[in-house]
Amino acid sequence: MTVPQYVTVHWAVGEAYNSSTGLSTALLRGDTDQWAETKAAGQSYKEHYLCPDASYVMSAKGEALRQGQWNPPQDHWLLQPKLAFASSLTGILAYLQAMMPGQLDVFWTCCRSPINQQAQGKVEFVRGPVLQLNSILQTDRLGNAANDPFTDPKIRGVKTINGVNGAVTLKNKMDGALNQDRTWPCLLL
Repeated sequence: MTVPQYVTVHWAVGEAYNSSTGLSTALLRGDTDQWAETKAAGQSYKEHYLCPDASYVMSAKGEALRQGQWNPPQDHWLLQPKLAFASSLTGILAYLQAMMPGQLDVFWTCCRSPINQQAQGKVEFVRGPVLQLNSILQTDRLGNAANDPFTDPKIRGVKTINGVNGAVTLKNKMDGALNQDRTWPCLLL
């Protein structure tokens, strides 16, 4: 895929790595500004999907953005999945361009591992430094990963879509309900 004109995308973790709630919230609060990769308009990237999460995780991310000292605050937004939709980054970028014409800086704080495949590792934020943890595989007798903390859960019943209007919730930093579970409708997966 190609980053569209007037868009810059910053990724919290390297390709094929899982992020963590701690890293996402640290970045949203401004506790760290260490980004793993940045791509400008015209550069290519591998497609990624924003997958559903529990409402308490999404509300924690909302609270982190509320706490951040971002200026001007009204220029900072949080987009998260709604219900059981996995939205493509390409679709999200098109949606954001339609909603907010002009130059956009998009900060992707979530995982970049392939859906239903093993991640190379996980990135954590622990008391300041950003730590990249490489996965140590334990396999069963058939060679399948067993008890691997970096394996994404199988996503069942999730519709992957490109047209994301209606499949995501977009809220401004100034929205007082960013930290409310009800703000982030989700399904238990």
